[in-house]
Amino acid sequence: MNRWFTIIMAGCMSATAHANNTPGTTYTFNDNDTVPVVLSSVDINRLVVKNDKITGIDCPAGFCVVSGTKTDTSGSARLKLNISVAFVAYVSTQKGRQFGLFITPQAIPGITSEFIGVQNTQHTPSVFEKKAPYTTQLAEFTAQMIRWTNTGDMMGGFSLHPVDPKTVTHTLTARLAVIPDTIFVGNTFSGIRYKLKNNTTTTQTLTTAQFYSRAARSAALSTDQLAPNDTAWLYIVTGGRW
Repeated sequence: MNRWFTIIMAGCMSATAHANNTPGTTYTFNDNDTVPVVLSSVDINRLVVKNDKITGIDCPAGFCVVSGTKTDTSGSARLKLNISVAFVAYVSTQKGRQFGLFITPQAIPGITSEFIGVQNTQHTPSVFEKKAPYTTQLAEFTAQMIRWTNTGDMMGGFSLHPVDPKTVTHTLTARLAVIPDTIFVGNTFSGIRYKLKNNTTTTQTLTTAQFYSRAARSAALSTDQLAPNDTAWLYIVTGGRW
């Protein structure tokens, strides 16, 4: 009797373990894209680029811990997140591929994410391929994001990536909801458009200082007063390579 009980229990444990497996995720990217990803904020995540080796992952200071880029023979890297707010990191590979990650941390088990490089389609020259002062380029990039919101005109040298609404549901119920909406990606700058929603019963005063962080280069708002249940746009330049 004890022997059969042991076998049955072992079978049940095996079935339970299988049911709780966390599947890996696969993403495609072009060079200089920023890819929206959901990663664990409570566990170690594994990242791999197909047929390549990750040589570096650059996060804002203190936002993450990277390991395995020099020792993992499979070419993967391990990423531990130190914060629970969304941010942008940059990945470099042995074959010279470079792309960004718009990381949304969630309290889920660690995830293995595979990235598959495709042919780069960003051939339009960027308006920022010029020797202008850094602050001027920041202001021009912000103006381009606002112009896209108002007219829908695509800025040269940039690609757009809508953020999957399913990955940001945890942001919707805050008193002032700050909801990532669209990512702008280029060789020189990257940026994020956020939708702001006032979930309170009083008008809220907004300032760009509210939204600065170590990952933000600049911020702009579509209004400085947000009525109850009203929405506005926030534009953040998250960084780039220069």
